[in-house]
Amino acid sequence: QSPLIRVDGPVDDVDIKIDCDYPLTAGQSRGDCLQSVGYDPDRLIHLLRVHDSTIRSAGRSGVAIHSGCIDCIIESSTFDCVSDQDIDLEGSGGISGLTIRNNAFRSSCPSQSSLSVSLFASDHVIFCDNQMDGRGLDLYGCADCEVARNAILQRSRTDDPVVFWRKTGGGSIHNNQITRMPTAGPGGLIAIATKITAPSNVTVRDNVLDQRTAAAGLYANGIDGLTIIGNQFLLSNKLDAISIEGAPNGGLPGSRIDVASNSMIGPWRSAVRLSGGYTGLIAPIAITNNISESPMVCDSGPGIRGGVVYEGNMMPTPTSCVGVIE
Repeated sequence: QSPLIRVDGPVDDVDIKIDCDYPLTAGQSRGDCLQSVGYDPDRLIHLLRVHDSTIRSAGRSGVAIHSGCIDCIIESSTFDCVSDQDIDLEGSGGISGLTIRNNAFRSSCPSQSSLSVSLFASDHVIFCDNQMDGRGLDLYGCADCEVARNAILQRSRTDDPVVFWRKTGGGSIHNNQITRMPTAGPGGLIAIATKITAPSNVTVRDNVLDQRTAAAGLYANGIDGLTIIGNQFLLSNKLDAISIEGAPNGGLPGSRIDVASNSMIGPWRSAVRLSGGYTGLIAPIAITNNISESPMVCDSGPGIRGGVVYEGNMMPTPTSCVGVIE
């Protein structure tokens, strides 16, 4: 499929403002509205800026960054009726310092992808101050990436609106409003999970997480270094606000877990579910100063090793946690 515009490295300081109406049409090989291709180290693209653009339709992706893009920016643009992802980092590497900010992502037409934005094999990406209406965000091997101050409304049937997986050097999800509507079907809001390898040193803080389907608010497995602090969990159908366990298929146990100062409002089955299943959980684990009308629940207690610090919570007596709490 042919892109409407293609940028090849090496090139520095490229400024692009487009109005793209490039739908997939029978008999025509229409692809991305904008495609950039750079190669590390000799054909890199530096300082590509896409701004104030309107992507009305695309036969494939709105903006596809294949590789080799350093300190690039996508900002103040609107995406709609894109056949694949609105923004797609296609995973050949060499993408660092990308900023995606102040964009509007809509999905008023059918799409072959449940994702609006895919951040693949990149580092130091900032995804902030965006409006997402319909589809989700996938961070696959995105190291030291930040998701901040976005309004994410999940309408389409898909996985969690924010998915953070495979090995990374850490990341932060903070100050977002994330809502899953019943039209999306059962599914979580945030997943931080093992996919071959797992992220580590991830912080989830100060988000409003509005769950309107029968699934967990936040799910994590096999994470070494997970901080969940200051979040508000709303409106569930009696499942788990936070569910944490070890990794399946022989991955790593979960460890260095800190769940603090969160409020869980609604008929949750549990405020926090800790599971010793799969590879289990290993101390240090601390559940402190949380507020909920639902208890902490411990599943497969023998797989939770080293004890759990449980202090200062305004919650009912923990369930099945005898011998687990220090």
